[in-house]
Amino acid sequence: FEVHPELAFMQLQIDQGGEAAGLKEGKTSEAGHAKRKALLAYVFGDTLHTALDERVARHAQKDDVLDAFAVLWSARRIAAGSAVVLPDDEPRDGALLPMVIRY
Repeated sequence: FEVHPELAFMQLQIDQGGEAAGLKEGKTSEAGHAKRKALLAYVFGDTLHTALDERVARHAQKDDVLDAFAVLWSARRIAAGSAVVLPDDEPRDGALLPMVIRY
C-alpha cells in the first residue's frame, strides 16, 4: 500500500477537531515538529516520546521519526479497514494493481 505522511497528519488534525486542510507549519520547522508531535502524541503517547528521545543514538532526524509514526498510524487504519482511499474509485495500472494512497 502507498501511504503519504502529510495526508496522515491532515487526517489526524481533522480527527482531533482541527481544520480540514494540510498543516501550515513546515515539517522541518520547530513549529512543524511541535504540531506533528502533538497530533501523534494524542494517539501514541509515551511511545512516541521514547522514540524521539532515542533517535539521536540512531542518527534519525526528528521529522523522519514523526513521519514513521504517521505511516504506522495509517497502517493501523488500513489493517482495520478504516483508512481513507484516494482516489476513491481505485484506478488500476496495467498489472491491475491499485493506484491509490491510503491514510
